[in-house]
Amino acid sequence: MFKKIIISILIVLIINSLPVKAETAEDWYCKGLLYDHSESKFDKERAMKCFDKALEINPAYFEAWYAKGLLCDTLKYMVTFEEGKKKSEEALKCFDKALELKPDVACIWYAKGLTLYDLEKKDDAIKCFDKALELDKGYLEAYLFKGFILGLQKNYEEAYKWYDKILEIDPTYQHAIFAKGLLLADEGKYDEALKCYDEALKLDPVNIGYSFNKGMVLAKQGKHEEAIICYDKDIAQCPQLPDMWLNKGISLYELKKYDDALKCFERVLELSPENSDGKTWKEKVKSER
Repeated sequence: MFKKIIISILIVLIINSLPVKAETAEDWYCKGLLYDHSESKFDKERAMKCFDKALEINPAYFEAWYAKGLLCDTLKYMVTFEEGKKKSEEALKCFDKALELKPDVACIWYAKGLTLYDLEKKDDAIKCFDKALELDKGYLEAYLFKGFILGLQKNYEEAYKWYDKILEIDPTYQHAIFAKGLLLADEGKYDEALKCYDEALKLDPVNIGYSFNKGMVLAKQGKHEEAIICYDKDIAQCPQLPDMWLNKGISLYELKKYDDALKCFERVLELSPENSDGKTWKEKVKSER
């Protein structure tokens, strides 16, 4: 919280040091970038106004179209689902406009691909990632997301191929190692998945996503004591996440530690009162104690 306050103060000080009146498209664009660094919705909306002003002055300012598209993609998480979909569609129009002006920028193709994925246009998204990779063969994020979509489509062989390409370029790219583990787990190859999770955890020991998924795989193997160690590690970092408590409770239930399991499910419902899984498991434990 303190860090966010300091950043907000710095943004205000920098903006106040700018010329009193922005006049050029670049002035408005730079001002918009500064506002966009804030995490507040209010400042991000101010950033949008700045980008719009820059584009009003210079409609061929491709950087402003790109920045506006990225900002739309950020704002979609700050509004309702329906409004968010409209923001994604607006972002797509911005990226298309930027690409009309500058078709050889890989990061714009990548951003467009992410937006198309959000709009559930997966095949079109893959085409954008391919275009980004055509322009920049070292664009690891594009490899990663292409592999991710192929995995969702159950095209495991192709997905593994793209993750392996990343690891040929950078063997320590933890996101690819983890993503490969997710695919292996999805295929029921639990021992191989665990190796990936362990390798990812060596690179980032405090990543709760890695340890949580490791815990789930251990639970599927019936190794509930080991699974609980993973969940406890996550709970120590993020005690406010219901899924951590839920999975821990399920493992405790499987170990017939019903009182401890019940406490976990009660904690789930404290954090998320309408959690249907929490309600179901709580009643299940109470009926079997």
